[in-house]
Amino acid sequence: MKALNKKKIFLLFGILIIVLVVFTLFFNFLFNSKKINFLEDKNYCTFEQKNADVCADFYEPVWGYFLENCDSLDCKKTFSNSCFACMDENVLFSF
Repeated sequence: MKALNKKKIFLLFGILIIVLVVFTLFFNFLFNSKKINFLEDKNYCTFEQKNADVCADFYEPVWGYFLENCDSLDCKKTFSNSCFACMDENVLFSF
């Protein structure tokens, strides 16, 4: 009888540990994940970036946003990095 009670206690303790770990991971992800602020994270293209002759060839994808020659409501294009985005004459900023 006592062995059965010990097994139940260990089982309940194990379940409690698992619940606490899952709860901790969930709230850690929820509160520590990077929140993107669209107004602050924009990279406006400078004169030097617009007139660059070459760009470093690394992959850090960004969206280049433009207002001129925009045919739809979605006025953005994907570029491999912000340098290539700013080399496009129509791009105002990248994100």
